[in-house]
Amino acid sequence: MKKFFLTALMLIPILSFAQSRFIEVEVTDTIALKPLSFQVNVYLESYDYTMAVDTITTVYEDNYDPMAEQEKEKNKLQEIKRKLEVKKHKVGPLSDSKGSLFNKRLYWSDPKGWTVIVNGESEVQKIKDMFTSNNDIRTEVSVLKYADELKAEEQLIKKLMDKAKARAAVIGSYSGLKPGRILEVKEGKQGGGFDMESYMKEMLKMSRGTQDDGNYTGSLSKTFVVKFAAE
Repeated sequence: MKKFFLTALMLIPILSFAQSRFIEVEVTDTIALKPLSFQVNVYLESYDYTMAVDTITTVYEDNYDPMAEQEKEKNKLQEIKRKLEVKKHKVGPLSDSKGSLFNKRLYWSDPKGWTVIVNGESEVQKIKDMFTSNNDIRTEVSVLKYADELKAEEQLIKKLMDKAKARAAVIGSYSGLKPGRILEVKEGKQGGGFDMESYMKEMLKMSRGTQDDGNYTGSLSKTFVVKFAAE
């Protein structure tokens, strides 16, 4: 009897070790999102007459008339609105809530213009084409909604779980183990920090006087840490 208890005590650490064996993997993936509705800002890029008065008067000297320039700007804004309304667009006040931070430059005033909400990339392109020939009129496009976002997230989660199981199987094969039931799933942290490449792209677009490259496809990314029981 005493020998039996001694053997049992010796087996406890071994059983505990066997029960605590697991295979943990981290997987990351991305799924594309199709854009559905858009906010199109159409605005004038103009000087701030108060902040840049010294610079402007140096260039224009006595021929510069700020009141006349403001009247021209007002007329241009009305002409933009008229063109949009002719195409049956519902035109509203300019909304920069989704606007780029790069559209405000030194000595330039806050943009003045209009906002239109449209569905479909073809409608976006039509609006952009309307003002292509105008050097002082800019268009800025932001995606308001993507199609089937919930469905896309479900597909991404399934993709991640399949990927985790496949990776765990490969890792386990090197130690004679197989992934069993899932013990834990938690969302991991994705890489962050300053994205120099995105910053440079925005600066390049700004230098060209454009606000977007015509690619509005979105993306959803997730990272999962999955722990499998080892068999």
